[in-house]
Amino acid sequence: NMEFHMRYDKDFNEKKSNYDNPNIRFFDVPKYPTKKAKEIGDYSFYGFWRPCDNDNIECFSAVAYYFAEKLYEELQVPIGIIGCNYGGTRACCWMDEASTFRHGRAWIDDYIEAVKQIHDLDGMDHQFHEEIMLTKTNPFENKVMDKLLYGYTIEEVLEILKSINPAQLGTVIGPWHEWRPFGLFYTMLKTITDFTVKGVIWYQGESDENHPEIYADMLEALIACWRYEWNENFPFIMAQLAPFGEVLGKGGDVFPLLREQQLEVTRRLTNVYLVSTGDVGNKIDIHPKEKAPVGHRMAL
Repeated sequence: NMEFHMRYDKDFNEKKSNYDNPNIRFFDVPKYPTKKAKEIGDYSFYGFWRPCDNDNIECFSAVAYYFAEKLYEELQVPIGIIGCNYGGTRACCWMDEASTFRHGRAWIDDYIEAVKQIHDLDGMDHQFHEEIMLTKTNPFENKVMDKLLYGYTIEEVLEILKSINPAQLGTVIGPWHEWRPFGLFYTMLKTITDFTVKGVIWYQGESDENHPEIYADMLEALIACWRYEWNENFPFIMAQLAPFGEVLGKGGDVFPLLREQQLEVTRRLTNVYLVSTGDVGNKIDIHPKEKAPVGHRMAL
C-alpha cells in the first residue's frame, strides 16, 4: 500500500488531467532485493527525480502523492518525496541486523527454518533472479500484477480461486528473497541515509500477521534504528491497517491486533502518529484503491 502507484488510484484520471506541479517531486529507490539483482537488472525505471506532471504522476506512490499535495497546498513550499518501499515486505526487512536480532527473533527463527528446507540453494537463487528481472525492474510491465492492482471483481477472484493450486500460495524465502530479515535495510534504505529528511510516512504491517504480538516491539526498534541512521528525531507517521476480509487464502483476522500494536507505539514513543483508514478499506482487496484520505490525513 505504500508502493501502490497513482496509476491504480481511484482518482488517477482526474489528477492526471488536471494537475501539474513542478514543486512536487518524487524519487523512487530502485527495488534491489540483492546486490546481484542490482548488477544484472535494468532498474532505469527508478533512481531519478520525477516532476509531478502528466507523464510522471502515474509512477508516484499514491499515498505519498496525496500527502505531498496536501502539504504543498497548506505550506506553499517545494516538497520532495523519497519512495523507499517494496510491496509485501515485513518490518524486519527494513531494520539493521542488531535491531532485528534483539526484537524480532521469531522472524529470524522462521527464516533459519525456511532456509533449512531448501535443497538447491543455487538453483533457487538463479530462478529467483530470473523472475525478479521480469517483475520488479519495471512494475507496469508485469501484466498479472498490473491487473491485480487495477482491481478484480468478486467474480474474478472466485474464478482465480478455482484454478489455483494451493501449493502455489507458498513463498520460498531464501538468502536472496526480499522478505529475508534485514535484507532491504542494506540494499535499499542505506542508499538514501545521506539525504536530509523531514519525516517518514509508513503504511505497512499486513505481512507481519505471522507474529502480530511483537509488531509494536518491531516498529519501536525500526523507528529507533532509522532515527539513529539519520541522527534526527523526525516525525514518523503511520497508516493504521485498513479493513480486509479474505482472498487467496489470506485474511485480516489478526489485523485488529496489529492495529492495537500500531497504536501502542504512539504511546511508547514521542513524535509518532497514527491515522485511521477504517472507512477506506475493501473486503476483497488488500490494496484499497482510494488513497487520497490516507495521504491527506498523514499530512494533517
